Amino acid sequence: MKKEKKGNKKGMFIFLCIVVFIFSFVGGIVFKLTYDPFHGKYKVNWTDEIGKVYSDISYGDLESNKFDLYVPRDNSKESYGLIVYLHAGGFRTGAKKDDADTLKYYASKGYVTTGINYTLNTDDNPGYNIKTMSEEIKNAIPVVINKAKELGYIIDGITMAGGSAGGCLALLYAYKDAFDAPVPVKMVFQGVGPSSFYPEDWKSYRLDKDNKVAADLFSYMTGKK
Repeated sequence: MKKEKKGNKKGMFIFLCIVVFIFSFVGGIVFKLTYDPFHGKYKVNWTDEIGKVYSDISYGDLESNKFDLYVPRDNSKESYGLIVYLHAGGFRTGAKKDDADTLKYYASKGYVTTGINYTLNTDDNPGYNIKTMSEEIKNAIPVVINKAKELGYIIDGITMAGGSAGGCLALLYAYKDAFDAPVPVKMVFQGVGPSSFYPEDWKSYRLDKDNKVAADLFSYMTGKK
């Protein structure tokens, strides 16, 4: 009788663990898909009254060499600031569309904004690296500015920005390529590193503990295994 009770308790405990696991797993997925860390701050009800989006404009010969341009409806000013926001994704994933809400938000505030795709380091493009990506961004900027001018928006300054890998590329443009920029780079902002290559600043990535993690990351960044 005692064994039977023990067995029932054990079975109930396992059942509850399974239920809790399923609930946590499903809840985690729902949370990830719906959570907005900015609490709607960078979302705007985008309409033609606010601005217009010009999508998939080419700046080079490759399929990935495309950018989206967001312009405010008011084109009566003498000049405009350009906000460039480069997408995240660890140099392997991501796309300009991921930042559409942010780009629309700043366009609604009167800026010209753009999201730029760059050729990622993937199994199909194993040789691409930070250098090739930064060169693509450098080539894209004059095309973005000229396109804005065609549409009636004269650009007089640039903010380079991005998250993670995009933030790294934004920093590279601001500190390496800004000297060749068609207009001055007024500001640079990046979120979620990497902004430093001192080993002690990379501990959060476990690079000092796990050689494989380090090898994988720098493979993606350099384009060499």
